[in-house]
Amino acid sequence: MVQYDSSAHNQDGVVILWKINHSQPLKVFSKHFGQVVTVAFSPNGKILATGGDDKLIFLYDVVSLQDIGFLTGHESYIRYLVFSSTINLLASGGNDKIIRIWDIEEKKEIKQLLGHSDFIYSLSFNPNKNILASGSEDETIRLWDINQEKMIMKIDQGIGKIYPISFSPDGNTLASGGLDCTIRLWDASTLKEIQKFEGHTDNVSCVLYSPDGQTLASSSEDKSIRLLNVHGGRNIQQLNGHSKKLNCISVSPDGLLIASGSDNQKIKLWNLKGGVEVRKFIGHSNYVQIICFSQN
Repeated sequence: MVQYDSSAHNQDGVVILWKINHSQPLKVFSKHFGQVVTVAFSPNGKILATGGDDKLIFLYDVVSLQDIGFLTGHESYIRYLVFSSTINLLASGGNDKIIRIWDIEEKKEIKQLLGHSDFIYSLSFNPNKNILASGSEDETIRLWDINQEKMIMKIDQGIGKIYPISFSPDGNTLASGGLDCTIRLWDASTLKEIQKFEGHTDNVSCVLYSPDGQTLASSSEDKSIRLLNVHGGRNIQQLNGHSKKLNCISVSPDGLLIASGSDNQKIKLWNLKGGVEVRKFIGHSNYVQIICFSQN
């Protein structure tokens, strides 16, 4: 099956859809009226959702390459989108400090999760439960029960502003990164810190698990990608090649590739195990803010 890699640069509202084995864009979407900072594929890979500072979420059919509607409700900048892998829901968060849950088939908002006191920068669904994690500039990580529409746990241990978070594939661990240049692993059932990784010399912009849960990939404004052995607690490899700060990474569903986007307007595709750059995508006229593989 074909894998797609979608990225958004954040100035003129352009979202580019790529096939990973071609250097030319498959499709350019330009519905947004401003910056685009978040994109997400549905679990079946058929729907692409995009959001940005125009307060809108656009939906696209990846098969027909057509837009299929938009969602409205946010009162400010949308910073993160994520689909649930267990139910047909999309979660969104941003500068209005509200997490909104959307029914994609009905194209309507069905729930709101309230509690953060500052911008929401990241969201991650537990792959095995209807639990959503959120990270915020209010220096907390919160876990939410989607069914009961309430917060069930939070971390507020003076860890600083939280930008990226990511559940492990088995849902037992939550990874986070932030302005202190460190990556922390948390027990998802207790939110107790179980491991801490250091090494980046600037803000951590993204953390993602490999599909087998053995490797944690991180990107940073220090221009590097680090691959960490989760169980061994050590740095496996460092990938260098971007000339400006890294904003985002994405790991392919088969765990063989990692894509990265940065302020140098380029997307690089790497062999995850060998750490070798295998392809470069050039098409953006400004910095690449977010990148995402589809799941098929």
